[in-house]
Amino acid sequence: MNKIIFIALTICIYEVYSYDYVNKYDENNGDKKDSESEDYWGDPENLEKPSYNVNEAPELFKKFITDYQRQYKDESEYNLRYTYFVQNLKDIIELNAKNKHSSSDINMFADYSPSELASLG
Repeated sequence: MNKIIFIALTICIYEVYSYDYVNKYDENNGDKKDSESEDYWGDPENLEKPSYNVNEAPELFKKFITDYQRQYKDESEYNLRYTYFVQNLKDIIELNAKNKHSSSDINMFADYSPSELASLG
């Protein structure tokens, strides 16, 4: 048992000391960089947002169905989900136009109704 604890502790110590701290600090004066998230996500001012046009909704919905493996029971459900998709697409376009520091995109919830979206939390 002590041998297992020793091995686990050794691995933890190795991981801590082998961590690459070089990218976290400015090479010139050793100061920590402004924002760790900026290193990872890029400059929020230059955030590239998805660009959609509502006129592309039929093609985008077909791609959505393929990407998220959606199957609808009948044409009526297909049409209903398409309606929700178009409304959510309009919301995505509007949010991306309004919000400078965030980005919205088509995701697995893009064909959900307003009540289904509200029930998510």
